[in-house]
Amino acid sequence: MYILHEYLLNRTFTLWCSASWRIGTRYSRVTVSRRRFIPLESAKCKNPNHTIRVAFLARLYYDKIMDKNQLHKNYQDIAQAITYLTDHAWEQPSLSQIAQAVGMSDAHFQKVFSQWVGISSKKFLQFISLERSKSILRQEKKSVMFAAIDAGFSSNSRLHDLFITIESMTPGEYKNLHTGKGPSMTINYSTAFTSYGYVVIASTHKGLAHISFIENAAQALPRLKESFPCANLRSKKDPMQKKALTLFENLSSDQSSSQVNLRFHLKGTPFQIKVWESLLKIPAGGLSTYGTLAKTIGKPQASRAVGTAVGKNPLAYIIPCHRVIRSSGEIGNYMWGSQRKMLMIAHEAAIQSENQTEQ
Repeated sequence: MYILHEYLLNRTFTLWCSASWRIGTRYSRVTVSRRRFIPLESAKCKNPNHTIRVAFLARLYYDKIMDKNQLHKNYQDIAQAITYLTDHAWEQPSLSQIAQAVGMSDAHFQKVFSQWVGISSKKFLQFISLERSKSILRQEKKSVMFAAIDAGFSSNSRLHDLFITIESMTPGEYKNLHTGKGPSMTINYSTAFTSYGYVVIASTHKGLAHISFIENAAQALPRLKESFPCANLRSKKDPMQKKALTLFENLSSDQSSSQVNLRFHLKGTPFQIKVWESLLKIPAGGLSTYGTLAKTIGKPQASRAVGTAVGKNPLAYIIPCHRVIRSSGEIGNYMWGSQRKMLMIAHEAAIQSENQTEQ
């Protein structure tokens, strides 16, 4: 078709079809950059309405081709930007330097990068620098100052702020945790049998640090060593653990972790902490979805990231990640078994229904 051919050959093509037609002629007014009239016969159309339809379809086809070409170019540009960031992370390049390296304006690069990667180039660079620092800090002979300089930071304070923001610990604490040097953290732990199975529960002087379901008591210590490889693990049931276990024992009550005055000592990113806090707001007998949870924390497009954070919940049952299901209504996966999750949901719903009946 002549009009379609004109589309593909001329990128400056701007098309609009006028509602008015020349009386007594068989010519449609189709405006292109060359300002010419195209006979209806050349478009194989019998009336002006068909010409409009042909032009509209041609426009869609052209846009589709251009979208694919643009997507491919954006993909190549972002791949080039990621390579540049990885190779020059120690230089801590600015937004302008990264954008210039891929031949884009600052604003356009920031927009395209965020669309493809999901975070800004600044945050991406921070994660690269953090991982580089971690690998250095895991070496016994390397100091925090050396890690900061090697990662491209001008001072220890910048590395310190980055660790606090993302890892919720100082670089020194991270180094001690992974090298076994310096004072190690003492963690008390015990096991108990609950209505939902065996649990191993661990706590520090600051609060609860870990609760997970296990098949038997023999799995408790290996499980904790996976999560706290350099901690001083001590078999002891302290008052904080006893408080937490009351939530498992008094299933007929409507108590929450805040009502029994539980304190937590958890390691997680700010995003994970925010997700775990929102989980605590889901009442017993209630359910939520990953999408609803994402909206609750102000990140409506981050349903998948929310799901990942929910899956890393360190306190089984106490932080009620079992109350989150899929938007389709399916129960979904659960770290400690889908059947256990179904039992928890059904049990809580039954208790809630019974309490409402009594009222």
